[in-house]
Amino acid sequence: MAKLKNITASEIRALLKIQNGRCAISGEKLKPSETSVDHVIPISRKDLIEEKGYGKFWLVSSKVNKLKGAMTMDDLYLLVDKIINYKKNSKELEDKVLKDNIEDFSKKDFDKYILENFDEDGVIKDK
Repeated sequence: MAKLKNITASEIRALLKIQNGRCAISGEKLKPSETSVDHVIPISRKDLIEEKGYGKFWLVSSKVNKLKGAMTMDDLYLLVDKIINYKKNSKELEDKVLKDNIEDFSKKDFDKYILENFDEDGVIKDK
């Protein structure tokens, strides 16, 4: 099992140099007030404790670290791909919501909609 250790100021300086002052994930220029240490393989993921690199860290922007959370890099890439591929749909939904044109939906009509469109696990059916 990998032994976790605290990061030192010297290691942070070395990472900043190795990473050329940029976020390890997005490539954005790091600002001291918006920089965080991220475990490459999230230490909260005990299922990955035997993975090479468990406990290793790098510097990322705080907003990227919040997005990544407990995901592995592969998980993050898959999520980002989904977000990019759904961008047009998201923009259309954003426009609808911002126009404040959301109509009331009765409980009776909603229940019918759920029965017709969702499976027993509450997941939308493929059409």
